[in-house]
Amino acid sequence: MRTDLFSFGAVLYEMATGRQAFTGNTSAVIFDTILHKAPTSPVKLNADCPPELDRMLNKLLEKDRNLRCQTTRETLVDLQRLRRDLTSGPKQRAAEAPEQLSIVVLPFENISPDPENEYFADGLTEEVIADLTQVQALRVISRTSAMRIKGSGRDLRSIAAELGVRFVLEGSVRKALVFFPWCAIHCSIGDESAMKHNSWAAVFESILQTLCDKALCVYGDRLVSVAVFGSVGRAAMRPDSDIDMHFVLERLSNGRLKRMAEFQVLDRLMDPVLREARVQGVSTSLSPVLKTPEEVRLGSPLFLDMVEDARILVDRNGFFRQQIDLLRERLAQLGAKRVWKGNAWYWDLKPDYRCGEEFEL
Repeated sequence: MRTDLFSFGAVLYEMATGRQAFTGNTSAVIFDTILHKAPTSPVKLNADCPPELDRMLNKLLEKDRNLRCQTTRETLVDLQRLRRDLTSGPKQRAAEAPEQLSIVVLPFENISPDPENEYFADGLTEEVIADLTQVQALRVISRTSAMRIKGSGRDLRSIAAELGVRFVLEGSVRKALVFFPWCAIHCSIGDESAMKHNSWAAVFESILQTLCDKALCVYGDRLVSVAVFGSVGRAAMRPDSDIDMHFVLERLSNGRLKRMAEFQVLDRLMDPVLREARVQGVSTSLSPVLKTPEEVRLGSPLFLDMVEDARILVDRNGFFRQQIDLLRERLAQLGAKRVWKGNAWYWDLKPDYRCGEEFEL
């Protein structure tokens, strides 16, 4: 019975925080964590977690079985008490709760070297505001009020408080050198209660922007595309996540060692940026894959991870996106599906596969 209550606590913990209570790269590490390490306090992961629920979860996941919840009845009483406390004082909570979902779209920042692109950034801001105003359930702060904040350098929390909104959307626009016509747009949105947890995400964005500039300087017109994948590509990175990158380059040397030796030039240029990131709480490193256009056309199992999660930063003439789109079309023809198993995604490439059947991607 106490084992069942411990498992219930693990499920309840994930519901309250969005994270598993015990994680690790291998089963052995996970078992060791379960036996010897206490999970992070729920209130540290979710500021809205009630203190009583935090106390209850800690009790359910207590290592010492004699100090853990002993009976289902005891757990039920704790849950009933929690519900009573949360449902009491409705007038006070009604006053605190917003009457309507609300958002302000901050003026998009032009981070291109050409100041003329400022007009494009402002126009994009207006388009986003206009589209959001079509959502009846959403109160959107006017363009005039948003533009007053442009260039103020204020933190998002104070902006949200002044304008009385729950959500703040910010973004940046950049255009690379003329001989590589491309534009990257980055947006992030968060509610005021979660903003304090997201500062390191902006650090990753700054790293990626600098990485593109430095890559253009190092490789010049040999650079065809740059994409990030993995946790950074799907915007699910942690402060210690590596940056998985895929470069497509013309006239690459044969052999991984020679290619990595050339990449060291870019790696050294990025060293000061990564050191500054560590000061800001982000301890990351670059993990590159270097391929020629011909090698990309031949395909790679790695591209399966990039069909859904890749973020393309540079793409001359849309080369890499075309290759990913071709793979996506082939997967659709096969009826392939992504399946969540354990704590990772896997591809079921051909659900109707018959023993002995051969097929190509």
